[in-house]
Formats: sequence, structure tokens, C-alpha cells
Amino acid sequence: PDRYLVPMRDAYYSEIEYLDEHLGALFDGLRQRGLYDGAVILFTSDHGEEFYDHEGWWHGQTLFDELIHVPLLIKLPGNALAGLQNTDFARHLDIGPTLLHFAGAGAAPEMSGKALFAADGSFTNGDIRFVYAENDFENNVLQSVRTRDAKVIHANPDNPRRHAPKECYDLVADPGEHTNLAAGQSCRPELEQLLAEMTR
Repeated sequence: PDRYLVPMRDAYYSEIEYLDEHLGALFDGLRQRGLYDGAVILFTSDHGEEFYDHEGWWHGQTLFDELIHVPLLIKLPGNALAGLQNTDFARHLDIGPTLLHFAGAGAAPEMSGKALFAADGSFTNGDIRFVYAENDFENNVLQSVRTRDAKVIHANPDNPRRHAPKECYDLVADPGEHTNLAAGQSCRPELEQLLAEMTR
């Protein structure tokens, strides 16, 4: 129940502080060795955490934004572009090509992602129209497609989290994803089509 919200958040904050302390030690060590300034450092997460946002805890059971919208922080050599925020989409599958770009190697043809930076240092992700996510954990089998203004989620029947088979959210009017507009039918045919293509 939601009475655990404060202690659960406190425990999570303590994990963040622990990680922050050890990242600081890593960065100090790189500086002492003269490696920090020229380094590319990429920080991300494989998932977010649910704090009763949709009457649940933990992670791995939903594809709501509190679990799939995670940070992607990149420190470039010489601190280029320091402090600049890019609000366009980036995906985990873009990490490999991005790091290969800074290593001076091109991405392999079979890689689906793209380097997030061009040779001139400009961002390349402005043309990413949607992100796809999937999950298969504890009999919650989920797939979703998200654009800037909407998300569609499909779930397996009889999933323990009690997801509807189809969910659709207007992320402009309902950024917390609380009002399912699908009502058993498709509310965004173009996203349904994208999802069908991704799950073939």
C-alpha cells in the first residue's frame, strides 16, 4: 500500500547517494591519472523505479514512463557541450553506435541504433520519431510504442499486473498515464501499426 511511499523513497535516495559517492571516487581517480578530460563517459540506467505511480512498486512489470524514461548523460572530451540538454528521443540501442563514433569506428551494419552525434558535434537524434519498449517478466509480457504525444501498450491476457490487453494514453493531456483511451479498441491506428511492425 501507499503508506510505504516515504520509506521506499528514502531507501531509493540512499542508493542514489551511494552511487554518487562512488562515481565521484571514479571521476577523481580518472582526474588523478590525467584521463578525465579526454574521456567519453556515458551514464544511463536499464530501468526506472515505480513508487506506487500506478499502484505498484519495484520495476519490470509495466512500461509506464516512470520505468522506461531513464537518464542518458554523456560527458564528451574537453567537456564539449557541457550543460547542454537534448530533449529529443534517444534509445539504448543508440549507445553502442555513439561510443563507436567517439572511438573513431563506424557502427556495424547490423546495428539498429545510430550515433547520437555527427562528425561536427551536432546532435543527430532529432529525426527519431518513436521509441519501442518490451518486457517479459513474471508473466507480464508487454510491448509499447511511444511518441512525443501518445503511447500504446499491449499486454498478454491474464497478466498478474492486471494490464488491459490494449492501453492508449494521450501524453499531452495525461502525462501520468492514468486515463486509458483504448477502451478495448485502437485509439491511435498509426501507433498500433508501428507496434505490429516491431513485434513481427
